[in-house]
Amino acid sequence: MPRWTALSLGTVLFLSGCAGGDATDAGGEDRGTAASSRVSEAPVPQDMTVSVGTVADADATIHTVGVSRDGSDERASAYDLGVQTAVDRALGELPEQGAGSEDPLMVLNPYGTNTTGLYTRFATNGDGRLEYTVTSDGHEDFTRTAKDHDADPAVFETQIVGLVPGAENTLTTTWHPENGQAVERTVTLTAPASRAGYPTRMDRDLRGYPEQLTDGMYLLSGAYHARPYGFLFDNAGSMRAELPLDGHMLDRFETYRDTLVYPVDERTLARVNGVGRVVDTYDLGRYEMHHDFTLTEDDRALILASDTSRDSVEDVLISLNLTTGEHREVVDFTELLAGYRDLTNPYEAPGSDGTIIDDWLHLNSVYHHAGEDSVIVSGRENSTIIKVGDVHGEPRVEYLIGTDELWEGSGHEDDLLRKVGDFSDTGGQHTVIRHDDAEPEDGRYHLSIFDNSYWRVLSREDYTGPAPQDASTVSGTAEDENSYVRTYLVDENERTYWQVDAVDVPYSSIVSSAQQLDGNTVVNSGQAFELSERDAEDRVIATYSYEGDRYMYRGVKYAFDDFWYDA
Repeated sequence: MPRWTALSLGTVLFLSGCAGGDATDAGGEDRGTAASSRVSEAPVPQDMTVSVGTVADADATIHTVGVSRDGSDERASAYDLGVQTAVDRALGELPEQGAGSEDPLMVLNPYGTNTTGLYTRFATNGDGRLEYTVTSDGHEDFTRTAKDHDADPAVFETQIVGLVPGAENTLTTTWHPENGQAVERTVTLTAPASRAGYPTRMDRDLRGYPEQLTDGMYLLSGAYHARPYGFLFDNAGSMRAELPLDGHMLDRFETYRDTLVYPVDERTLARVNGVGRVVDTYDLGRYEMHHDFTLTEDDRALILASDTSRDSVEDVLISLNLTTGEHREVVDFTELLAGYRDLTNPYEAPGSDGTIIDDWLHLNSVYHHAGEDSVIVSGRENSTIIKVGDVHGEPRVEYLIGTDELWEGSGHEDDLLRKVGDFSDTGGQHTVIRHDDAEPEDGRYHLSIFDNSYWRVLSREDYTGPAPQDASTVSGTAEDENSYVRTYLVDENERTYWQVDAVDVPYSSIVSSAQQLDGNTVVNSGQAFELSERDAEDRVIATYSYEGDRYMYRGVKYAFDDFWYDA
C-alpha cells in the first residue's frame, strides 16, 4: 500500500479508469475471474466517485470512505474489484495520524465488507501484539488480540472486529511492543446501525458455564427478511459484525490462502482478506449456487448449484479452480440418478401463485473427502444421503441412505445401505458431515446429521409407501414435534449403517444445521428461531433465541483465529 500524502478531509475524489489488465477473464461465460495476482490491476470505472470524510460521533479522528457509481448516493458494490482499487487509492492518500500506536490511522469499513469493521494501521519499532476491548452498555465486554496483516515489521495493519452496530462503543487498544512499554489508547464512537435493521442481541439462556462454550462467534445466515447479510454474534449473544452481500445468503465461510471464501450473489464467490479487502471474485456463468459449498485440498471449490440453461434445479455439482478461475460441472445428478429422476414430476412450489418447479432432488449440503475424491451430499426432497465417488473423474454412486420403498423401481435398489437396528429414517435432512476417527478404520466412519424429521415428497405424487416413523407432516415449527441431531456409523465394507445417537432438538420442518466443534455441537433450528450449543454429553450449555420471519437458514460457529485474531 502506498505511503500516505496530504488530503483535506471531505474532499471528493473523481477517479477515472487506470491502466492495467481487466480482472475479467475472456474465456467465455463459464470462466470466472482469473488468478488473484491480477486483482490489483482491476480498473476503476470512469463513473465511480469516492468521497472521504470522518465519523461524526467519535471523540477521535476516524475516517470514512464512500464509493458510488452513476451519481447514485448508494454505495457501490464492495464486490466490484474496481471499487476495491478505488478504496486502496483513497486510503493511500489519507494523512497519517501519527507516528505510532498512540495515534493510528483508523477507517470505518473502507472496503464495504463489514459495516462496523475498523481498519487500523500504524508504524511500529518492531514486532508486538495489539490487544483490544470493546465496551458497550447492555453488552458484555469483547476482548481479542488482533492479527497483523502487514509483513513489514515496521507497520501493523489489522481490522478491529467487534463493534456493536448502532451502539456507543468504547474501544480500548493496548499495544505491547516486543521491546518497550505498553501503549494504551481509548476512543469512543457510535457505530452505524445495522444496515439490515436486524436486532443486535440474541436472548441467551445460560444453562451451563460460559467457559464451556467454544471460542468464536456464531454466524446467522439466510434470514428470510434479511437474506443478503451475515451476522456474527459472540457467546454473550451480542452482534459483533454485519457482513453485507450482493443478494445471496452467506452459506458458510471457508478459508483459503489467508482469506475467507464465501458467496456474495447467486453466481459469484468472493475471497476477502483479514482487513476486509476483496482480493478476488469468481463468476460462475450460467450456474447459480444453492445452499452449500466446500473446499478441496487441491485449491478447488465444490459447489451445489442449478444449471439455469435447463428446467430442473438444485441438482448439479460444479468444481471451481480457485487458482485459475475455471469451473466445470462434475456431477449431473439427473444422469447419475436417471432411474429415480424418471419417477419424479414437477410440482407447484409451496406458497407460490401457481409456479411450477422441477425440484426433484433439492441438494442442501456437501462434504468432500480428499483421499477418495468423494462427496457426501444431502437430498432434501427425497430424504436421502448420497455418496458419490471419483468426483473429478468418472462419478459413480457409492451408496444411498434413505427410505428403501421410495427407491423401488429406480434401478438403484442395490445402492442402498442396509439399516441395522430399529430407528427412524431421516426426513428432509440438512448438514450431513462425515467424521473419521483419529486412527480411521477403512470403510468405517460416522455421519452427523440435522434430521428435520419432516416428510413431504411433492415430486412423487404416486408414492404411497411408508414415511419414516419419527417424521411429521407439520410445516414450519411446532412445540409438540421434534427434529433430531442423529449420528450414524457407516460400514462400507458390510454396506450397513446404524444409529449410535439421536438428540431431540426444536422442530424445524426445513432449513437448519448441526455442527461438531471442539467436542461441542452447535445446533440451529431455523424455523424455531433457536440456536444452541451442547457439550459432548449432549447437555445444553446455552440456548439463544433470535428474531426471524419464516426462518434463519443456518447457524454455525467460527473462531477466526489466525484470520482476524492472533492465534
